[in-house]
Amino acid sequence: EVVAAAARRDPGVLRLAAPSLREDRAWLLEAISSDWELVKAAPEALLADPMFVLEAVRRDWRVLRATPLGMRADRSIVGEAIRQDGMALEVATKELKADRSVVLMAVRKEG
Repeated sequence: EVVAAAARRDPGVLRLAAPSLREDRAWLLEAISSDWELVKAAPEALLADPMFVLEAVRRDWRVLRATPLGMRADRSIVGEAIRQDGMALEVATKELKADRSVVLMAVRKEG
């Protein structure tokens, strides 16, 4: 709880937390629910895991901004982000930005 509160004030604090806490998927996902920027302190291994990234994006689409390029090329992850906010298309790869179905999804979301 103390680390979570401190991390909400300064995500950099999470980098100082014990590795076991930073690598705890459930704890980190819960923390991301409070502040999406905490994903910036996630270990690279988690950010390279599409299932983790998808779960994190379900909590807040803006997580996509802090993920590796490969995640921003994943249709299911980007689609989940767009379902929350059509502006998520901004952080998708060029290929997905050129994909008619993805663009239409974003346009429909924005109305």
